[in-house]
Amino acid sequence: MRFALRLFLLSPLAAILACAAGTSSASTAYDLSGNWEADATIVTNLAPTKFAGALQVTSGSISGTLNTSILFPTSIITTDGETGCAVDTLTAVAVTGTINSSGDLTLTVPFGASNGTATITATIGNPQTPTTGSYQIVGGPCATPPTAITITQYAPVAGTYTGVLASGTETVPATVTFTQSSTPDATGEFPLSGTITLNGTCSLGTIFGAGSVRGSLISASTPYPGNTQFYGTINPAASTIAAIYYVYGTSDGCGATFQGTLTRQ
Repeated sequence: MRFALRLFLLSPLAAILACAAGTSSASTAYDLSGNWEADATIVTNLAPTKFAGALQVTSGSISGTLNTSILFPTSIITTDGETGCAVDTLTAVAVTGTINSSGDLTLTVPFGASNGTATITATIGNPQTPTTGSYQIVGGPCATPPTAITITQYAPVAGTYTGVLASGTETVPATVTFTQSSTPDATGEFPLSGTITLNGTCSLGTIFGAGSVRGSLISASTPYPGNTQFYGTINPAASTIAAIYYVYGTSDGCGATFQGTLTRQ
């Protein structure tokens, strides 16, 4: 009798918990504001294939700035035999959107009155797990059909990354320390600061690097007389950097390109 009564009393609580579990969304457990990138494969023309930059999410409303390419019609014949569109210079575009409690995301990217509007849709769970959605441009001379797109949030680039970079037969240890600003600039990029250490035949020891991260892409340069450039591609957790480090014409006439993977410690 006591067991039956206990079961009777627990049943409503179990039902409430089950209902709550069924209506919750993994997306609500994550901070969706941050650095994002969406990559699409366009097969019917040469429209933009990448959107990257900063999004801010407040109570389901999204605003931000994504970098993409402005479209213009062209007489170029694409591989499928159609006349398509080419992309112009990279441009920062103000975007808006929404995301609901189920993680259903919609982003609106206006290209201007004469070039149509892009819409990106996806259902987001863990934002740092690449998610397949859809991308389409409506209006203008460069409209596209719905096309698959992958959208991902990238964690901040922060901490010390080490590894071995190679240039030809020379391999040298490398250490990069970066701090990413929590606030994006007006173009939707997050400023970076830090140091780059590479002690090889054609390197400059430890130098200060200032740059930015936009989506998966890092760039950092050093002031004269450093004359170097650091580029990298991060994974969504920002735990690795596939790095390319250029050293141009230093005072001893040395120049080299070092490549390799750096891992956060």
